[in-house]
Amino acid sequence: MKTPDGEEPLLTSSSAEYGAASRDEVRENKNTPKLLQSSKEANSTTTTGMLFFQSFDDQHPAIFWDNFSTAMWLITDILWTENNSLAVCIAPFVVVGYAKAFFSFQGEWERYAIDLARTMALCFWILANTVWLFQELTEEKRRTRVDATFMMPYNAGVILTLLAMTVVIEPGIFLYYRSRGINCFEMNTVLKPIGNMGITFWAAKDFAWYLADEEMLREEYRWIPKVAWVIADGTIMFQLFPLFFKALQGWGIFSCFSNYASYKQKQKTFMRRFAHVIDELAMTSWAVSMTLWSFGEIFMPEDTFAQKLAKQPTYPNLRWWCGHVLIFGGFPFFVKTAMEVFMEMSCTAKSHRRRTVALDT
Repeated sequence: MKTPDGEEPLLTSSSAEYGAASRDEVRENKNTPKLLQSSKEANSTTTTGMLFFQSFDDQHPAIFWDNFSTAMWLITDILWTENNSLAVCIAPFVVVGYAKAFFSFQGEWERYAIDLARTMALCFWILANTVWLFQELTEEKRRTRVDATFMMPYNAGVILTLLAMTVVIEPGIFLYYRSRGINCFEMNTVLKPIGNMGITFWAAKDFAWYLADEEMLREEYRWIPKVAWVIADGTIMFQLFPLFFKALQGWGIFSCFSNYASYKQKQKTFMRRFAHVIDELAMTSWAVSMTLWSFGEIFMPEDTFAQKLAKQPTYPNLRWWCGHVLIFGGFPFFVKTAMEVFMEMSCTAKSHRRRTVALDT
């Protein structure tokens, strides 16, 4: 696709977060006198670090809360791999973050159907995993000092119910809009892409994982959750890996620095595409790490166990490798999210000071 001037646009992603720069913006940058552009750039307070992500004036509030919650749950999973009791202190923030993301859409289902369904499903999915986390830490309460035995008689039913509710949310929204002749997958989304019905397959994989790990079915039926796990996990990989490679391809390091865009626009384009790569790297590494962990517990239970990540594994412990894959893939995302949190706090403080000055005058 080319502009009327025969040149390629700055961005080609269809995602709202990583959407293309408008032609008017490009044309304005192209036709603005160089002295005026230099003056604007000199007076601008935007730095390279601030361009590492979209400014808070441009992005939807749900993007911040989605990134914050994702980072918190990645940290929770890293701690969970070694059964560190600090995980129970972080997990509640994840639920609160996704709830904030859900309510930031203000119930506009006609406009944000996919995003609303996804954040609602995420809330149930994280709740299920949090109960699962409490159960596992309680089983080793002498070491973890976490005691949630009051939940133990009901935890299996609670976990499976919450996961089942997660599985049906996105398909339910899809069927509802399909009955009205609308393909909701063609709607523009605000949150980072994770594939069609991505949370549905994550929850289905966890459902099968829990059934297989706890051996809740009779001996002759225990192959069923294993097959379901393979199908769900394969679908997740099939959707996430193309998104990651598409992000790498769309990064276009050299194409970002085209001749007709201003320096500020070049920086903005480069950083937004880089942020996209970081997001997809975190999601893909998350999927790979969970595949290692779940495969180990389902098919190699004797060799998969909680172990300190700082120590060398004495066995081919896939759970130990899961933690290191999470650290490797999630570290750039942690840095990006920390910068976003810092900028959010800065923007909030500036707004508060403006209001205080306005009231004083």
